Amino acid sequence: MAELIDRRRAGRVAATAPQAALRYEPVVDLATFAVVGATVVAPSGARHDLALLGRAAAEFARSAPPAWWLAVPLSLDGHRGREVAGSVGAAAVAAGLALDRLLVEVDPSCFADRAAADAVRGLSGLGIRVGLSGLGPHRTTLVHLRSAPVEVVVLDTTWVGGADPVGQRTLAAQLAVARRLGLTTMATEVETGEGALLLAMTSCQLARGRWFGEAQPIAALARRLAPGRAV
Repeated sequence: MAELIDRRRAGRVAATAPQAALRYEPVVDLATFAVVGATVVAPSGARHDLALLGRAAAEFARSAPPAWWLAVPLSLDGHRGREVAGSVGAAAVAAGLALDRLLVEVDPSCFADRAAADAVRGLSGLGIRVGLSGLGPHRTTLVHLRSAPVEVVVLDTTWVGGADPVGQRTLAAQLAVARRLGLTTMATEVETGEGALLLAMTSCQLARGRWFGEAQPIAALARRLAPGRAV
């Protein structure tokens, strides 16, 4: 009995203990190298779910400069169509974050599921921007860019600057398609200055990654990188 009481007490303490602040990576405009937003980084083992989105929106609304926008990867597994769009919108509004300051990143695989695809359309209908993530150097299927309400293409560019001619040609093709469709391109996992400059030269518009700064709480990031200041 005493052991059971101790476990329950420990559970109550854990439930009421303050959560550590989430960490965020700066998002940089490659034309000016100024910070324009931030992407939340999920803690190890955490799901990219509505709870994480709500926490990130609240922290961001409280501490980020008004000119910045927030990118949040979101898993649509198990969600029921447009209901999730309403939940995302409600979470942002409750946190005090304007819907046009939110970018929700989804995986291309969600378009194979009708309910998840409906959720994406619902997000766009609310004025929330949608980013398509998971497009790497050897993932060349861009059919979703033609039919889905996507505004941003999120590219995995860990290989940029390396000796991978196929990857470099694929990047050029993806950027060309995105430009023709009027989409914004954002590179991820940028770890070197060489990679950042190569992306800028190939007309990629936005980037994030360790080269621009380590992920940290949004209040600390905002203090270090004032709006418009180059990294």
